[in-house]
Amino acid sequence: MKRLLIASSLIFTVGHSQGDIYPVETSYGGGIGFGNMYLIMSQVPGGEVLDSLGFDADELDTRPMVFYGGEGFAQMTGPWRLGGYAGIGSAQVSNVYNVVLFANRDGVDQYQAPAANAGDKGDKLYNFTDNLSVKAKVNILLGAMTAEYVFPIYRDLEVMAGALMGVGTYTLSI
Repeated sequence: MKRLLIASSLIFTVGHSQGDIYPVETSYGGGIGFGNMYLIMSQVPGGEVLDSLGFDADELDTRPMVFYGGEGFAQMTGPWRLGGYAGIGSAQVSNVYNVVLFANRDGVDQYQAPAANAGDKGDKLYNFTDNLSVKAKVNILLGAMTAEYVFPIYRDLEVMAGALMGVGTYTLSI
């Protein structure tokens, strides 16, 4: 009998301590944390410059740029939240160039093998075996404010729809 009384009181206590599945009251508060974001650019600003230097700017268009940063929010009224996000992201592309080192003595832009009777007037080719590796990097730093509308599903599960608006910097370095 004692076991039955203890078991039933334990079941009643545990069962009663479980909250409602759906939130019935409006919650106020906020939160902060680490957040990442993915950005796929349809066109890289400065892509023409990269193409003219021999880079493939389409590699930056197809891969997502990962932003790492922090975010926070405050529950304002009802299902509305205001918050902020700050983050930095980067992507890079590289190319290796074959370098031909020569003394240009005939005025033509490319190396021309000297004629047999040119003597010292033809181009002179030097032995150079190193390749030139060049990297182009895109950095984006941003800070933004968010406005969100929250759809509660369960007590600790919510779906949000909102907008992000802010300012940032874009750096293309080669």
